[in-house]
Amino acid sequence: MRSGEFARLCGTTKNTLIHYDDIGLLHPAEKGANRYRNYSMADFARFSVIRAMTQAGFSLAQVRAMLDAPDPERLAALADENADALKQRMAELRRSERLLAEIGHQAAVAQEACLQPAVRFLPERVMLAVENVSGLTIDGDWEGVLAKDATVMEGLAKLGAEAAIAPYGVTASVDADALPSYQEFFYVLPKKPRRAPFGTVRTLSAGEYACIGYAGPWKEVGSAYRQLAAFLKREGLQTEGPWYEVSQTRLLDTDEAHYRCTLSVAVAR
Repeated sequence: MRSGEFARLCGTTKNTLIHYDDIGLLHPAEKGANRYRNYSMADFARFSVIRAMTQAGFSLAQVRAMLDAPDPERLAALADENADALKQRMAELRRSERLLAEIGHQAAVAQEACLQPAVRFLPERVMLAVENVSGLTIDGDWEGVLAKDATVMEGLAKLGAEAAIAPYGVTASVDADALPSYQEFFYVLPKKPRRAPFGTVRTLSAGEYACIGYAGPWKEVGSAYRQLAAFLKREGLQTEGPWYEVSQTRLLDTDEAHYRCTLSVAVAR
């Protein structure tokens, strides 16, 4: 049969058949003087083997070598090698899937953050506290804190692909002028680890929190504290526990001029 008909039978293209012919993988049964290629059912059987092996992960060079010199022992060894490579690739794909899910979640948080104060129900969160920064203020030595932050990236990666890009944050107390004094530097993990490589794991209870989103220069985040404090006073809300300043997404928090965070503090009606 002509190459076009044979290609349709095989579910492939004429260009693929030409390529296979050029590399010596599948020669047509006949080549006419007019350069037409004619294939036989034996060629179809060989193509079926080629397709099965390539779909199983064998390279074209491996397929050609096996068809030219069939060797069950070598075939078994290649199958094992390709199975190991496939398992590694599947693990990489699962890691990519988890990363995409976490990136999508963080992007959704950033989009949903309301720049106006409001009381919202927040789900349970897992916090990994890694450093005591008691007394640190907005104008404090954040370079020193971030330098230490860089040293824990490897440890976070051990907790999973998602933890490697976990949003960071700080707990804070707020004085009468709504100026924050920071207490602990932490990461918000996607799930509670069986065992943390460092730091202290705490669970933040689900419940009602007064919240406000912020997007702008890092050192002007104090304006968000003042807005939220004014909202609490206006609504007559009593707070419970520390304030939480949590970055919305590490991927968009690239420098001091582009900082996105959410402030929250538990409230009692």
